[in-house]
Amino acid sequence: MEKLNSNFIKKFYDKIVVDKYKSNYEYYMWFSNRFNWERYKMNFHTINFHLKNIEFKTCIELGPGPGVWTKLLINKNPTAQFTLFDISKEMLKQSKINLGERKNIKFINDDFTTNPVKNKVDLFFSSRVIEYLPSKEKFFKDLDNVLRKGSSAIIITKMPQ
Repeated sequence: MEKLNSNFIKKFYDKIVVDKYKSNYEYYMWFSNRFNWERYKMNFHTINFHLKNIEFKTCIELGPGPGVWTKLLINKNPTAQFTLFDISKEMLKQSKINLGERKNIKFINDDFTTNPVKNKVDLFFSSRVIEYLPSKEKFFKDLDNVLRKGSSAIIITKMPQ
């Protein structure tokens, strides 16, 4: 198997979204069967619980995929400025379809770890992306540089190590 790096991940998701998920990743990932639907509901309620007491005007989301969790962030604060980073152009296409054209959303097709944002934000959100990063240490240093004092981060991972 090819070494897990950003180029591999980019190619993998660009291919799988089109080939396996027929450009409808959100449906196949969360709604195609009962098990996935239950996982969706569990994540939905957990994210909403953690967002409950968070106030933000700016947000970076790393790996928004089809934008399923971005919708929760937008519902929490529809006027906030959102920067969505995804290494996969196909995933960003899904985000744009599901979220629509909005003036307060900036879509960036790039690798956050090699081209991090310089602006400070109030909220960082990422679901199931951190485990794919080659250097968690570098990522958390970069993250520390973009978070304002008193800001929040919600990071969901399937591999806590």
